[in-house]
Amino acid sequence: MAENRMVRFGLVGVGGYGDAYVRAIRVIEQEGLGTFGAAVIRTRGKYPDAEADMVKRGIPIRPSLEEMLSLDRGAFDIAAIPTGIECHRPQMIQAVEAGFNVVLEKPSTATVQDLDAMEAALKRTGQWCQIGFQSQSNSTVRELKRQICDGRIGRVREVIVKGFWMRDNLYYARNAWAGKLRNGSTYILDGTINNPMAHYLFNGLYFASAEWNRAAMPVTVRGELYHAHDIESEDTSCLEAVCDNGARVFFYGTLAASASTTISVEIIGEKGRAWWDGTPAAKIFVGDKEVWQHSTPVIDGRFELFRNAIRVFRGQEQELYCPLSLTRAHVLAVDGAFLSMGRTAAIPAAALEVSEQATPKPHVRTVIKGIEDLVHRAAAERKLFSDVGAPWAVRTKAVDVAGLKTFELPA
Repeated sequence: MAENRMVRFGLVGVGGYGDAYVRAIRVIEQEGLGTFGAAVIRTRGKYPDAEADMVKRGIPIRPSLEEMLSLDRGAFDIAAIPTGIECHRPQMIQAVEAGFNVVLEKPSTATVQDLDAMEAALKRTGQWCQIGFQSQSNSTVRELKRQICDGRIGRVREVIVKGFWMRDNLYYARNAWAGKLRNGSTYILDGTINNPMAHYLFNGLYFASAEWNRAAMPVTVRGELYHAHDIESEDTSCLEAVCDNGARVFFYGTLAASASTTISVEIIGEKGRAWWDGTPAAKIFVGDKEVWQHSTPVIDGRFELFRNAIRVFRGQEQELYCPLSLTRAHVLAVDGAFLSMGRTAAIPAAALEVSEQATPKPHVRTVIKGIEDLVHRAAAERKLFSDVGAPWAVRTKAVDVAGLKTFELPA
C-alpha cells in the first residue's frame, strides 16, 4: 500500500493503559499520519472525556472487539490492542483472522504456547503484529544495536540489567489482573519481568545478539522470583539466561525499592563495553576510553512504534521495530524464570519497611531493606540473590528452555 492517506486505527479500550494509545493516536493525527476509525469502550460513561470526543467526531463505538470487527470493517485499517496480558492471544488472533494488522501492547503474551498460536495465526493470514515494547522504537536503542552488530565491542559475553522502582499498593489495585499469576487457566504472570520492566529484560536479550533485528535466544534460565507486596506473582526478581550464542544475560529488578531510579544496562564484549541507562544517551568504552556516544532528543517510544507501523502499512518501510517473532526470547526468559522458581516466594515481614503515606492520596509503601546494595553486589559477582546470601532467598536450578513447547506451573 503506497498511498499516504491517514491510517485509521480501531482502538480496543480507552481506559487504563489504553489512555496511552489514545494519546499516541492523537499525536500522529496532529502529524497527519493516522486517526481513529473505530473504538471499543466496554463500559460506556466510564471514560467520559475520550468517549465524548469520539461521539462528537462520529467515531463508531462498540462494546466488544467482536462487534467492532464485524460492524466497522471498512472504518479502520489497523487494530490497536492495549488490553490486559490475558487478552493478547485471543484478541490478536481474532483481529488478524478478520484481516487486520495489529499493534499489540507488550508483553506479547505470557507463555510459549500462546506465542506459537499467535505466530501460526500470522503465518496463516499473512498479517503482521507490532508489539508495544516502546524502547525498541528508541533511536538510541537502535543505534546502539547497530554499533553492536558492527562489532564495535566484539562478541557480546554478558549483559547486566538493573532496575529499582517504587510501586505502592495502589499500583496493584489498578485493575483485576495486576500482580496475578493467572485468571482461571489463562496465564498472566504479571510482575517485573513480564510487565513494568519487561522492556528492559527484552532490551538485554536484544543487545546480547550481534545480529540485526534479532534477540539472543535463551537456552537455559535460572530465576528467583519474590514478592514484597501482597500479590500472587513477583515484584522482585533476578535471573540468568544463557543464550544460544554463548552470551549470558543477567536481570535484577524490584518494584519495592526505596525510590525509583533509571534503569541501567551494561553490555560487556570481548573488545569493549557499552552503557545505556534508559535515557536518550548511550556510550561505548574500550578500556577506560570513551570511543562512542550517542544522544537523541527525548521522543516517546509509544509514538514511534505507531509511526513505524504506519510506514510499514503504507509500504514505505519493510521492517517493524518489534514484530511478534522478535519477542520469543523474552517469552522464553519469563517462562524459564517461573519454571526455575516453581512458585514465587514471599519476602518475610522482618525484611520489609512498610509505611502509610498520606499524600498525594493515602497509600502504603513497601520497601525491601537493603535491596539496592543486594542487587549491586549480586550483579557485580554475576550471581543471584541466594548465591550472595540474602537470608530470604531460595536457591533454584537452571531449566532448559531451548525446546520448550508448553509452559505450565506446578499445581
